[in-house]
Amino acid sequence: MSFSLEFFVVLWVVRDARDRGRIPCFDFGFLVLVGFPLSVAWYLFSTRGWRGLIILGVFVALYLIPWLCAAALWIFISILWE
Repeated sequence: MSFSLEFFVVLWVVRDARDRGRIPCFDFGFLVLVGFPLSVAWYLFSTRGWRGLIILGVFVALYLIPWLCAAALWIFISILWE
C-alpha cells in the first residue's frame, strides 16, 4: 500500500505515452519506476513543456495531502487533550 500512488502514477505515464505515441522503448514503465520522481518530472516537462509543472504540482499535492491532514489532526488532538 505504501507504493500504490507511485505505481499508479507510473501506470498513468505509460498510458499517456502510449496515447501520444511517444513510447521510446519496450521497458518504458520499468525505467520510469526505477527513476521514479525524476523520470516523471522529465516526462511531464518533455511532453508538455512548462505546463507539465502544473501536473507535477498536482501529483506532489496528492502525495502530500494525506500527510498534511494527519499532521493537522495530530496537532489538533494534542492541543485538545492538553
